[in-house]
Amino acid sequence: MYKLILLIVYVYSKHTFSEDSKVKQLNNTEFQQFNIGRDNHSWFILFYRPSCPHCQKVLPVWESFADFNQTQGKIGAVNCEVEKELCKLFSINAVPTMILISEGGNLHHYSGNRTKESFISFLDKNWQNNEMETPPEQDQSIFDTTTIFILLLLILIAFLIWIYFQEKYEYQSINSQVNQSSILEMPEINKPIEI
Repeated sequence: MYKLILLIVYVYSKHTFSEDSKVKQLNNTEFQQFNIGRDNHSWFILFYRPSCPHCQKVLPVWESFADFNQTQGKIGAVNCEVEKELCKLFSINAVPTMILISEGGNLHHYSGNRTKESFISFLDKNWQNNEMETPPEQDQSIFDTTTIFILLLLILIAFLIWIYFQEKYEYQSINSQVNQSSILEMPEINKPIEI
């Protein structure tokens, strides 16, 4: 009973962004509409899942940070439970993940403390010290190197299985021909029986 009450409290206490929040909830369409990474605004984006306990701890901090931040760039959030394709595009494997998309379209991953002060410090000066990545392309092919390698490996395995069964069939065919011809050619069998 105690665990059930805790579960109910946990489910109803999940933090969500308020309607007047300065955090812009982003989806794939808005990424294109806002021209993110291609305009002269930087975006600091939180990738999260509402079911993640660590995300639930950082969401109110992120909202407070967005309320404080007025001029350093735009603050966004992407719900990876809803926007799966967008999170896949940015190779989000773990949440919460924070990425700054600078004015030139470069990506800067945030790896500091999850406090408002740390986020502010990162935006003020520290993001320039982080390693940059090139942004993902919108038109990524479904066939990456790993997928092509796996497909080629499966084709090779199928070919080897085909060869195995072809040789096995030919062996059985030859073996049955040998057995039939040897019976007919044996002189003792073709010889009439004398009584």
